Amino acid sequence: FDQGIILGRNIINTLEDKPLEKYRPKQEIYIIPVGGKKAICKVGRFYFIGRLPWILRRLVTLRYCLYILPFWKAVRKWLRGNKIFVQND
Repeated sequence: FDQGIILGRNIINTLEDKPLEKYRPKQEIYIIPVGGKKAICKVGRFYFIGRLPWILRRLVTLRYCLYILPFWKAVRKWLRGNKIFVQND
């Protein structure tokens, strides 16, 4: 998303003979599931492993579901997904 904004500004700056903006990536956060109830979370140069990153990942999934689905449908799908992940552990 940020890259697209800078790209758009730089296209306009090129057309207007202005200097280009440098792209400075923001710090990314990665959450990788490694089991039914475990995950690895990378924030900057720090890593967190275990149950807490897994909970964080599930909350991120809930937020996404709430963004694209009606509230109760999102909650039902999220709870079902949690059940499936826990059963696979």
